[in-house]
Amino acid sequence: MPAQIWTPSNPMPEEISREWDAFVENHPGGTVFHGSLWLKILAKSYKRPFYNIAVIEKGRIRGVVSLSRVRGLSGRKSLYSLPFTAYGGMLTDGAETARILRDECARIAREE
Repeated sequence: MPAQIWTPSNPMPEEISREWDAFVENHPGGTVFHGSLWLKILAKSYKRPFYNIAVIEKGRIRGVVSLSRVRGLSGRKSLYSLPFTAYGGMLTDGAETARILRDECARIAREE
């Protein structure tokens, strides 16, 4: 199961946004902050580089996580899941999906 990534230069298609939102709404840990509308608000308001990542298998989303690059007061760059919100983190349907998302987040962090 490969991860799919959307960025400012490669925005999430509307069809995927609807599927993303359905996954978030049906996940026990899903919050308004995980939804695609909030992701759009973060992108527009803070204008920070971001990565919206989903694991999709057979046309079905199995896990999602969003990362934004934030520069701290020290000037150091960090990646945060849903910064400036009360809740964040990945939502998955199981351990294998969580591993795929974790590995993708680690790869992006190394590249950053």
